[in-house]
Amino acid sequence: MRLDKFENKKYLLSKLKTGSESAYSYVFNIYYSEIANYILTLSQNHSIAQEVSQLTFIKFWNKRKVILIHEDKIKTYLFKIAYHLYIDKTREIKRRSALLNSIEYEAISELFEIEPSIFEERLRLVEAEIQKLPTQSKKVFILNKVQGLKYKEISEKLHISIKTVESHMYIALKKIRTELLNTP
Repeated sequence: MRLDKFENKKYLLSKLKTGSESAYSYVFNIYYSEIANYILTLSQNHSIAQEVSQLTFIKFWNKRKVILIHEDKIKTYLFKIAYHLYIDKTREIKRRSALLNSIEYEAISELFEIEPSIFEERLRLVEAEIQKLPTQSKKVFILNKVQGLKYKEISEKLHISIKTVESHMYIALKKIRTELLNTP
């Protein structure tokens, strides 16, 4: 297939919706570096720019069948996806930083109250219990407690109901608490 056919944006969109990899490659080759440079300008971080740009095209491909955009708005659509993914990434980084600061503060506080060997043992125990959790409960626990996502965000990300998220959190917390309470 000749790639110059894709210069007709209406044709390009129709081919994207049917899953044409050559149409996708065409869009990727035209816009990837622009998006990467845009995100680099926002983030001042090459790895974030690369990650967000790649995620942009993954999301674009995954949503190709339901894209409701005018043919001359492909670039705008991609830049909006990239911007929102960048915002999500910065929120994730802030949440992680806040979590690490919180854990560090708690750890330092507990060091004064608990002997280091007991603290390290409890930390290992918690980590081990997290690893023993059922797969879905472990995912939900990590998304909530480590990445700071709300139940609604987790439900959307994992394509499960909020009630199912709540159930998995209940299971995870119960198993971890039970193990910690049974440890001397």
